[in-house]
Amino acid sequence: MRALGVVALAAVMAAACASVDLAPHSAYKVDAKVVEYKGATFKAGDHVVIKSIAGMFEPMDTGHSIEVRAEPGRTGIVLGGVERADPTMPNEPIQIVLIRFDEQVWRDTPSSGAEVTLKPFEATIHADYVETVKK
Repeated sequence: MRALGVVALAAVMAAACASVDLAPHSAYKVDAKVVEYKGATFKAGDHVVIKSIAGMFEPMDTGHSIEVRAEPGRTGIVLGGVERADPTMPNEPIQIVLIRFDEQVWRDTPSSGAEVTLKPFEATIHADYVETVKK
């Protein structure tokens, strides 16, 4: 009987460790748990990949000394949607996705192009530039 209790406790602990923390650890505030844009749906917890060049991520987001390129192939997990600070029209649907990017190799600004491994960081990106992937 005691062995069953230990096994059950181990299963509960393993499940707790497997769960993903979707609370932002940055200054960003999540305004929606789901973003629907141009037929694509991004839900908190979805794994995503950048599918096309999306500009740069700033040092305030990455913790790196200079900007890094938001290039295809970089992966992360959706934390939710963020309203634009300056919407182009009233009642504009949320199009900005807050992502916790995985630890991975990034490249510095175009002038340098040096590769740098960054720890996970959170940044926003327009929904046009990401797609969900199976993890």
